[in-house]
Amino acid sequence: MTKSTFEIFLETKKMHEYGYFCPSEYPIMVDPKSKHCWVNIPKCGSSVIQKVLDDHGWIVYRDPAILKAFKQSPAVKKFCVLRDPMDRWISGFAQCYDTMDKLPELLDNTTFWKVILKNPHFDDHTEAMYKFLKHTNDYTYIYMGNETTNGNRFHRDLSGYLTNIGYDSQYFKNWDGRTNPYTNAPAKKAINLKLRQILKDNTQLNNSLNDALKFDYELIDENKRYKSDPTSN
Repeated sequence: MTKSTFEIFLETKKMHEYGYFCPSEYPIMVDPKSKHCWVNIPKCGSSVIQKVLDDHGWIVYRDPAILKAFKQSPAVKKFCVLRDPMDRWISGFAQCYDTMDKLPELLDNTTFWKVILKNPHFDDHTEAMYKFLKHTNDYTYIYMGNETTNGNRFHRDLSGYLTNIGYDSQYFKNWDGRTNPYTNAPAKKAINLKLRQILKDNTQLNNSLNDALKFDYELIDENKRYKSDPTSN
């Protein structure tokens, strides 16, 4: 269904109230007892988490005042998922622009990269991770690594965390691979692979983008990570 001009206006107005590119579908989900809250960071396992929490009866909230109240409440335990900032940005960029014709060719244009580096955040998929945690006073994160090197670690940790807080999720602890990987969509795959090759070949460009994402790297270094097996990496 096509959105009306008024609906788009309301979404834009609400985005200004959030102060960042907040996801419109499920910015947070709260358990039925209002004791636990998931803060959604797009491109960080959101599809599978939303489905699992929905199955457990968690509730979606979208109002900016309610979001802020849950994020700041000391009585509510918060969790989110963090991902390597560069890996997430590449995935988000590919999703943001997968309908733009000839986008892969544009990536060869140095002027286009100057535009990107002025502000690399175009939508909620490329918005900085730390922005989604605005007003969040305390939280634990689960790390989502590369499935080729981390196996099913993300699913084991997510399953362990939810099971520990009373929402049995053992059924997916051994899942392997990603939900909705970029390889399932030809346009996303072409952009994703082109970005990775360019950033691999151009050290200066890679460093500039890393610098632009520095606050997200700090999130991973400075906050509490949950591990289902604390002895593993």
